[in-house]
Amino acid sequence: MTTDTVLVCDGVGKRFGKTTALRSVSFSAEPGEFLRPQGLWMDERDHLWVADASNHRIQVFDVTGDKPKVVSVWGTAGSEFGKLSYPYQVYLDGDGHVFVCELGNHRIQKFTRDGKFIDVWGGAGREPGQLHQPWAMCQDSLKSFHVLDSYNHRVQRFEFGSTPKEPDQQAKMF
Repeated sequence: MTTDTVLVCDGVGKRFGKTTALRSVSFSAEPGEFLRPQGLWMDERDHLWVADASNHRIQVFDVTGDKPKVVSVWGTAGSEFGKLSYPYQVYLDGDGHVFVCELGNHRIQKFTRDGKFIDVWGGAGREPGQLHQPWAMCQDSLKSFHVLDSYNHRVQRFEFGSTPKEPDQQAKMF
């Protein structure tokens, strides 16, 4: 992909593509189609990762050609570990892990690139380490996560060590 290529994923118009080939898709659960696409991440292979919020899944596309090609689709609706409820952002770290910020389940989940569950942080609430409809996240150079905790009106920083399942003792609020 060249540096002058712009990719668009519009949650309102349900459109996806390069600016020169923008097209509409159906409101659908079919692979390659969306129902409220919410977040994007481009990996080192020029694969575009899309948080498909209302389909409760992650879709991955190869965007190196003229037309995006579906590489993988994973995720199903639910509240159990490994299931998704309104994923709003997807993030890949340099170690091959995928992090998904879930608005509906009030948490961040960690997966392998092929969608296998590894770990979870957060959960519904207002205490440090708990989240209420997290909207977005990013990771700093020290590998701490900053989570936009929208309905708690704050940003929380999670500093994970060897026990990431104890974020309430490691979360700091801004």
